[in-house]
Amino acid sequence: MSDPLSRLSAALADRYRIERELGQGGMATVYLAEDLKHDRKVALKVLKPELAAVIGAERFVVEIKTTAALQHPHILPLFDSGTADSFLYYVMPFIDGETLRSKLDRETQLGIEEAVSITSAVADALDYAHRHGVIHRDIKPENILLHDGRPMVADFGIALALSAAAGGRMTETGMSLGTPHYMSPEQATAEKDISARSDVYSLGSVLYEMLTGNPPHTGASAQQIIMKIVTEEAAPVTNLRKAVPNNVAAAVAKALEKLAADRFESAKAFGDALGDSHYTTPRLAATRGAAVAGARRGLTVGLGAALAVMTAVAAWALFVPRAAPPAVPFHSSLSDTLLPLPNGIAISPDGRTVVLAAQIGGSTQLFLRSAEGEQFRPIVGTEDAVQPMFSPDGRTLAFRQPVAGRGIHSLRRLSLVGGVIQTIVDSAIYASWGADGTIMADRGGALYRIPGGTGVPEPVFSSETMAVTSPTVLPDGKGALFSSNEVGAGGIYLLDFKTKAVTALFENGFNPRYVAPGFIIYHAPAPSVAVMAAPFDLPARQITGPPIPVLSDVWRFNGIAHWDVSDNGTLVYVQAPQVGDGERLSWVDMAGTGALLPLQVADFETPRVSPDGRRIAYLDFNSGVTSVYDISTGATTRLGGYVTHAWGPDSRSLYVAELVGSTNNILRVPVDGAGAIDTLLQDASWVFDVSPDGTWVILGRVSEGRGNDIDILRIDGASPVIEPYLRANWNERQGDISPDGRWMAYASDESGRNEIYVRSFPEPGAPVQISDSGGVGPAWAPDGSTIYYAGGQWMMRASLSLQQGQITVRSRTRLFPHSGLEVTTASFFQTLGFPRRYDVDPTSNRFLMVQSKEEVFNLGVPVRVVTNWFEELKQLAAEGQKR
Repeated sequence: MSDPLSRLSAALADRYRIERELGQGGMATVYLAEDLKHDRKVALKVLKPELAAVIGAERFVVEIKTTAALQHPHILPLFDSGTADSFLYYVMPFIDGETLRSKLDRETQLGIEEAVSITSAVADALDYAHRHGVIHRDIKPENILLHDGRPMVADFGIALALSAAAGGRMTETGMSLGTPHYMSPEQATAEKDISARSDVYSLGSVLYEMLTGNPPHTGASAQQIIMKIVTEEAAPVTNLRKAVPNNVAAAVAKALEKLAADRFESAKAFGDALGDSHYTTPRLAATRGAAVAGARRGLTVGLGAALAVMTAVAAWALFVPRAAPPAVPFHSSLSDTLLPLPNGIAISPDGRTVVLAAQIGGSTQLFLRSAEGEQFRPIVGTEDAVQPMFSPDGRTLAFRQPVAGRGIHSLRRLSLVGGVIQTIVDSAIYASWGADGTIMADRGGALYRIPGGTGVPEPVFSSETMAVTSPTVLPDGKGALFSSNEVGAGGIYLLDFKTKAVTALFENGFNPRYVAPGFIIYHAPAPSVAVMAAPFDLPARQITGPPIPVLSDVWRFNGIAHWDVSDNGTLVYVQAPQVGDGERLSWVDMAGTGALLPLQVADFETPRVSPDGRRIAYLDFNSGVTSVYDISTGATTRLGGYVTHAWGPDSRSLYVAELVGSTNNILRVPVDGAGAIDTLLQDASWVFDVSPDGTWVILGRVSEGRGNDIDILRIDGASPVIEPYLRANWNERQGDISPDGRWMAYASDESGRNEIYVRSFPEPGAPVQISDSGGVGPAWAPDGSTIYYAGGQWMMRASLSLQQGQITVRSRTRLFPHSGLEVTTASFFQTLGFPRRYDVDPTSNRFLMVQSKEEVFNLGVPVRVVTNWFEELKQLAAEGQKR
């Protein structure tokens, strides 16, 4: 009975029946339990053992009694507390709702009235507690529960009880009271005397985030955040959201004053100010008065400087074309967890609206922003959609969206002026909308035309020798451009609709597009990241000059450049990391602390630690080269242009997929150069894993009509033999073999969303579902009884019980939720993707993760807009012809 959960269950068996773990916080693990005496569900919170050891049972019980007396409609009451078999615990009601954190993760920003209403209710609860001598000390969205729309503050006074019980020795635990983003300056500097005004500051920070989408101060580490809290003023909320009323903005500013004495004297005063439309502060009134006086006097130097700053910050300004237009930064205010997706950006024909496909907190959606808007807003109904495109009149949006359980994407349309989402056609891989209203789509390697954007697709072109994709209709409606990977590095072709003749234009290039000044725009293959342009005579159907690079700083993700251009010449693109601002690899321990490795490239893919823990294999997606890094010597060996890879059990060879034409070669490559490269298979597959005994290579493949399947390649015989493992009408991906070689973990969307499952191996038995709220990227821990995965927004750990050949899930735990960095699956550490973008060190209890440069992701989406770009394009072409 050494297992902590078993001990706890036994110790509390006469009072509570523990059902399951709900999650972990910085101070406690929370369980859902049944109160046996009162026949009710409760939240049982058990202090971390290291914290309990410092506090001591008697002192904790004495101090926590103070909080039990609090009775208020917006305060979650304390039912019980005590000790059991060295565990310190306290019990609160189980609220069947959600936390404010969950709501913010889903919606990013709240309506102003809703945000103010929540804040006023919490302020009322704080005022009540303060008058009874209790200060919360840890106000944050996680501690505000929403039950039937009513906010309730949880863990009220627990932080105070813990601090008092520990006798000032909290630092011995390595934990702190308070969450960095919401700490008051006096908490951040560890002052001993914390007053009610500290709670006012924290509540002001929560309101700031509800209004703007981010806390007042953000950073890549707890230290950075604390430094900003102490030294920097928070930007006024109206800079980020102009619709916020003046009194609310003034109240937030006063609540966030650095000096406690300058804040509201009470939480009640803060709440009253939020409800008083005439409330202002001397500082705000002075600023407003100066602005009025300045307007009457004309533009003074000071006002001119202020306007210059405002103009620089305004992302799109007024779209005034310029003779030599510079790129204008255009940052969203969604959050630092936004990640643009391949083929995920589109601009309307008039150049005034941008739609972005983005991944937020593990989920994907389309977001729209107009030239007049201040932020991207989600488009309802476009969850998991990609590849947006506008109709010729700009009034309708089309996009690809997965069909649950079928492993395919439908092409759908939505009127932006009101209407419902309609399916245009099933099973579209890529599509574009021509000026004449015709939609071109490729389906299974063949091109189809959909006149008018609706109706039955008409087959246009197919080839037994070319895998065709990325079609775009020419402006005259008589032909189309498309790509093919026939020559390995890509090729661009011209199709004549009438004669069906196909003309090769370029040997190297993808995603062609004709633009009005008379150019074909396309992006070059790796290692270049440039967007190219070649002059093209549309009536004659001829290239009239050599291609030239016209855009060098565009970001390419999964091999696809993120750019689009409107009919009137407004360019929009996602900017690539600058030299030195690429991604880094980092060791991350179980506390969420990162230790950077010196490696840095623009786009890491599939980092994998060798079984002996001595080397790391990785793919630099921008260059298309797989390399091996020696951890002890720092030496890097470039192996070749491989798509995916997995280590052999001897740590001396990699099993890789090499793209050759329209298929792949599965190879065994010696990493030290000793020995020949073995070709194991020629097939349209890629590599997931290799079994520990070296018998099997786990392969992924796309099957027409089914989606992604998993095959296994037996390599211990005279010749390799491929066998099907999982083939169904949904997607199975990311196969990962257990250390004992008996089980395979994988991701499947058979339920309608990706979840993690385990089956026996090599014979696939019945599936056992491991995740319960979505999951991708499974990886076994070295102990063989733990699976890690990316579940929604967070890294997750599933603890398993393996008895008598059966697997059951004992618990699911969110990893490092209070590391100070708030490590998530889609923010600072990038763990999502197919294949997975992290690995588990086989020799120690840590992860290898991809850490994005904070300037790239943490400062907003690096989207840039250039007006009048066609003039710049023509100028570049003229200069290129002179050379």
